[in-house]
Amino acid sequence: MLKNRLLVTKTLNNFKMEPGIKFASHVDQFKEIVRQMETIGEALEEARQLVLLLGSLTDEYKMISTVLENTLNVTLAYAIQALSGVQA
Repeated sequence: MLKNRLLVTKTLNNFKMEPGIKFASHVDQFKEIVRQMETIGEALEEARQLVLLLGSLTDEYKMISTVLENTLNVTLAYAIQALSGVQA
């Protein structure tokens, strides 16, 4: 259904970390949106997921995000693990 596809895609494109939210909760919300995209037949490659997740973070994560962006062959799981250690 086009309406669902538009709604889920819009949710993903506008997804940003809310100030004060725990990183683990943010990742859970992100994974749910990714799952919804898969459900509507719009699976996202891991590299795209990584770009979207890094782009959704607050300024507290900027330094580690920049390091991850400049590291070769970073996996989504590795990035999530690295970002989990940030004290925000």
